[in-house]
Amino acid sequence: MAQIELAEAPAKRKIHLAQPEPGLTPETLIERAHALIPMLRAQQDEADAIGHYTPEVHAAFSKAGFYRMLQPKMFGGYEIDFPNFLRVVMEIGRGHPGAAWCFTLASSHPLVVGSHFSEAVQAEIFGPDGDFRSPHRAPPGARLPDPGLGETPGRSLVLAQTVVPETVSQPCPELSNSDLQQPALTRIRSQ
Repeated sequence: MAQIELAEAPAKRKIHLAQPEPGLTPETLIERAHALIPMLRAQQDEADAIGHYTPEVHAAFSKAGFYRMLQPKMFGGYEIDFPNFLRVVMEIGRGHPGAAWCFTLASSHPLVVGSHFSEAVQAEIFGPDGDFRSPHRAPPGARLPDPGLGETPGRSLVLAQTVVPETVSQPCPELSNSDLQQPALTRIRSQ
């Protein structure tokens, strides 16, 4: 009879940051997004005029836990699966498609960061409180070397952490306020 050796279970990942709302479920996130539809519809004209969603919508998204949906648990995120992330985006889009577009660009980067960078670099990116958002494009010169990769010319990672200019928490020195205020919303309207 062949002897079967069982592999050791992988060590549990250490948690660097606690989740703001442990036990948050995808269903709750989707319900929260649905509840924001009236607010999103009410602010469409203002958002279109300023080129991004309003500070009130930004605060509501943050309070609802939306920005942490794809973020690794070890850095204070919820690691929600991508189909449920998209369900939240679709509910936001029912309120204002342009806000859903901007939200997706700002909040989907934790998935890339968690997939492609070492734990040490992730700790630097997610910061001491795990509050991370990233614009769609990186400004020139915004670099964070990955010690595991050595010197890698051309690798850039933006550290500006917002889509609302008034709330930048860790801007790159090269990132000016005018870079953050580029019009990003489409003229698609929800009725």
